[in-house]
Amino acid sequence: MKAPKPKVLAIDDTPVNLLTLGAALKSEFDLQLATSGPMGIQLALQTPPDLILLDIMMPGMDGFETCRRLKAETTLRDIPVVFVTALHELDAEIQGLELGAADYLTKPIQVETARQRIRNLIEREQLRRQVVTQRDQLMAEVARHMQTQASLQRLTVAIEQSAASVVITDLEARIEYVN
Repeated sequence: MKAPKPKVLAIDDTPVNLLTLGAALKSEFDLQLATSGPMGIQLALQTPPDLILLDIMMPGMDGFETCRRLKAETTLRDIPVVFVTALHELDAEIQGLELGAADYLTKPIQVETARQRIRNLIEREQLRRQVVTQRDQLMAEVARHMQTQASLQRLTVAIEQSAASVVITDLEARIEYVN
């Protein structure tokens, strides 16, 4: 069975940009399109994507504010956001990265470069999720181990302080323990 395509949400107020981006990425990614920040946030909350492509210069809520709100949502904060914008100023790039964006691409985009960056970011996020899952499993295992150790410690104290004799032998009747 073929693995599902990674979901990419593109938020841009210019339909031509969305169509161009969609044509360039549709073979490899399942695209969701939104023409405003609020619409993009709503779509992301309904079906969280693997990555968000976000324009900065949009009327109403700009990309910076959209990014702030995405990062404020518990279920969305770890989704990589890539700014795709015509803003070439260093200050805009720094502001975007300070808001938590994973990358910053300027228009016109180099499709192959963008595609590879998107692949890399999605793979990195999948690996991060695997590490979090493994960490949580390890923490649960450590907690179970500590509970078992505490039970064994209580049993050991109970046996050692017991008035009754306790003798443990192996299968050949050799004594292994006496309280």
